[in-house]
Amino acid sequence: MHFNSSSASAPPVIELAMIQECFADVDGCRMRYLAGGEGMPLVLIHGLLGYSFSWRFNLEVLARHARVYAIDLPGSGFSCRNPALTGDLASLAQYVLAFMQAVGAKSAVLLGSSHGGGAALLAAAMAKEWNISIEAMILASPVNPWSKQGIPLTSILGSSLGALIFRSMAWSLAPLHGRILMRMYGDPRRIAPGTVSGYNQPLKIPGTLDALLRRIRNWKSDLAKIEEALPRFLTFQSCCSGATGMAPCISLRHSSSWSGFITLNCK
Repeated sequence: MHFNSSSASAPPVIELAMIQECFADVDGCRMRYLAGGEGMPLVLIHGLLGYSFSWRFNLEVLARHARVYAIDLPGSGFSCRNPALTGDLASLAQYVLAFMQAVGAKSAVLLGSSHGGGAALLAAAMAKEWNISIEAMILASPVNPWSKQGIPLTSILGSSLGALIFRSMAWSLAPLHGRILMRMYGDPRRIAPGTVSGYNQPLKIPGTLDALLRRIRNWKSDLAKIEEALPRFLTFQSCCSGATGMAPCISLRHSSSWSGFITLNCK
């Protein structure tokens, strides 16, 4: 398994024997994705500033058990930057479902991380209308309506003044993101080579900042949509990891940070 840097306008070269880089035209958007393996489709949905690169260490292992699709959502990674995209989670969820139709996946398991976990939840809620069966979801720290994390910052950046200030600092987006990534590690020396540059490459594509601001602008309403959709999922196994290991299953409403596995039976 090798990860090589490439030019600023091209995706990082990920050399995985079982994985191929592909593109699909989805509702007028050229979506990039990585795919490989055979079996039940497994659609991987990245977080806010991530893209298919986020799953690079998981792809080959997962592809031994499933047909894996690691997508770049519209406005992220190396998929299209369309000014007409609203950027809210509901529209991104529709793109996930439209992507599944484009690649002929009539049923799938969704694996969503962070912001992508919210997109997975809403996609599952809409799937019946698209004649698509979502067999299960795996959610890793998904955005949820009971977490206050990010609310102050998104409120500021979602305002006209905040967006104006943020635009004036656009030059700092890539280096700032790199610093944030490094702070996520207890020991920055453990960050795999190419990680920071790999995450930063798509941030340089024109239109990325606008797409990010549109998502931030919809943050509060997106949380409300997630809360509205959650009662449709009848079976939820939630586990929280802490210093002492995995905690017992708990009520979603009492947890600001949760991960879990959902088997779907939508009302």
